[in-house]
Order: sequence, then structure tokens, then C-alpha cells
Amino acid sequence: MVLKEGSIKNAKNLNGVKILVTRYWPRGHKKEDFDYWFRELAPSIHLFKDWKGKKITWKEYERRFKEEKLGNPEVIERMKEIKQLSEKKDVFLLCQETEYPCHRYILMELIPNS
Repeated sequence: MVLKEGSIKNAKNLNGVKILVTRYWPRGHKKEDFDYWFRELAPSIHLFKDWKGKKITWKEYERRFKEEKLGNPEVIERMKEIKQLSEKKDVFLLCQETEYPCHRYILMELIPNS
């Protein structure tokens, strides 16, 4: 099986384990739309604001995101869980963004190595 990424806008059309990786619950979605909600895999509020406010480059965002996540034992455990799930089923990491760049892509890089 495989680890994939996607937007919550397409969640209902995806076949596999759907993992929401956002800090906040998306409006208009029910609990049944997702299998898991791992908000600890979302960027910190400060990092997200710096990125959306165009205060940092993608390269800096990526560096800081990795630093945040790899320094957190709870996040590392979650990534291991996702890796194990993806060995048995298709797993989708989902958030509001529809395109690259997005933290899902960084997670896609980190999870196989967890």
C-alpha cells in the first residue's frame, strides 16, 4: 500500500485511511469524513502565520517545520503509526491546501524515515 496526500475538498472521493493533519477542524466536515485527526502534525500557529504572511521562504518554512516535528516525541510516534498503517492500506494525509507547497509534502518525506 502507499502514503498519499490530498485536499479535504476531495476527501469523500478517496478510498483509504483519511488522516486530517490540520490544527483546526474544517468547517462543513463531519467526524465520519476522516478516520483520524492528528493536529500535532500541523505547523505551529506561529510558523503558519509566518508562512502565510510571507515573512519566510518555503525553504525556511520547511526547515522550521522539520525542527518542530522532529523535536517532538508525540509527533514521532504519530509518524510511526502512519508508516505502519501505510504498509497495510492506502493512507491519505489531508489538509485545506489544494496544491504544493504544503506541510503534507514535508510529512510525506518524513514519515517513511520515521
